[in-house]
Amino acid sequence: MIMGQYVRAAAIQDVPAGGMHKVEAGGQTVLLVNVKGTVYAVAAKCPHMGGDLSHGTLNGTVIQCPRHG
Repeated sequence: MIMGQYVRAAAIQDVPAGGMHKVEAGGQTVLLVNVKGTVYAVAAKCPHMGGDLSHGTLNGTVIQCPRHG
């Protein structure tokens, strides 16, 4: 992503409320997370153990890594 530009990654329907959706956007793998109707983009890989967070669970605003909880 170039600062100040947006990259279309998915349709809002792809990320249901309380759900997650992994995408490739702007050369990055990101995880889209819908928390109470607001969609956030975060790194799809756990910075601690490298787990694929799309296989984890979303509890409120916390994503639990599938590798180490």
